[in-house]
Amino acid sequence: MAPTYLYPAWISSTLNVFQLTINLISLPLVVILLYVLVRNRTHTGSFFSIYKIGLTYDLISLIVVPIIGSLATRGHLLPESFMETQLYLIIYHFFNYAIHFCQSITNTLICINRATAILVPQSYDKLWNTRFLLPCCFIGQFGAGCLAGASSLRFEMYLLKYDSDGRFPMVVGSPELQRFFTQIFVSSVVLCSSLIVLYAVVVWKFRSTLKSMKSISEAADWRKARSLLWIAVVVVAWEATVCIFYWNLFVGELDFDRDFRMQYVVYYCLVTFYSGVPTYLLLIFYKPIRLHAVEAVFNIFETRRKSSTTSVGSDAKVSAAGQGAFTTNR
Repeated sequence: MAPTYLYPAWISSTLNVFQLTINLISLPLVVILLYVLVRNRTHTGSFFSIYKIGLTYDLISLIVVPIIGSLATRGHLLPESFMETQLYLIIYHFFNYAIHFCQSITNTLICINRATAILVPQSYDKLWNTRFLLPCCFIGQFGAGCLAGASSLRFEMYLLKYDSDGRFPMVVGSPELQRFFTQIFVSSVVLCSSLIVLYAVVVWKFRSTLKSMKSISEAADWRKARSLLWIAVVVVAWEATVCIFYWNLFVGELDFDRDFRMQYVVYYCLVTFYSGVPTYLLLIFYKPIRLHAVEAVFNIFETRRKSSTTSVGSDAKVSAAGQGAFTTNR
């Protein structure tokens, strides 16, 4: 298929730089947050266990997608001879579908976790702290992601080349491909709609519970729950936004007479935001995590400063010792 040129190249190039900038900002934040959650024992429980798994998938996405996607398609990192092989096309499509599917399951688990915390608080610990529940969820999540990635490989794939503006992994259009995209969209809409209805009930329940608060300790516990609830609410809204973008990119106008330079850079922006949003949400809405993240960054810089000072001091001692030896010899 011949490439279509509908937009000036500088538009997609500018968006590509914007996407990579957001990626570079998000990547260290995800690493710091994951470090805080793993090292700090105060952030325990099923919610943070789910979040750690989700951040791991986000980290993989923020590393892998630029390497095989936004940078590679613009002619960086990977040679064109490799990108033309079926191996690259398989890796690209498998990782794109598998990672996104695992991230979506993480968001669903977060939403269900917060819903049970508000709707059935008496049964929350008994339900979520069951010994094998979360391990089974995470194993199933990984398996479902691999299955989603493998299911995308049954279509014929090729590399679409623009003159000097990139090369993009493509699949040959067919009715089966249309059904595949539609099935993904329908399942996403059903899941998202269910979560929206669930959270309408959750917000109503939460507001009525706040009005009946009497003790200070109860109010403090529910303030914490409110912070985590807002994270889940925004996650639901973000999933709905992703559904709308997915419809526009892959379902509603599935034609191959479009400028794929623009479509791919918009898709990479969407993937980058999708991978970074959970980190920003936890830092914005949950103050203890934010304080611990700032403390971790400060400790890193303090350790580097002390290491640098020690190194300079050692060099000075060595220099002084050498000078003394020279004077003695004279």
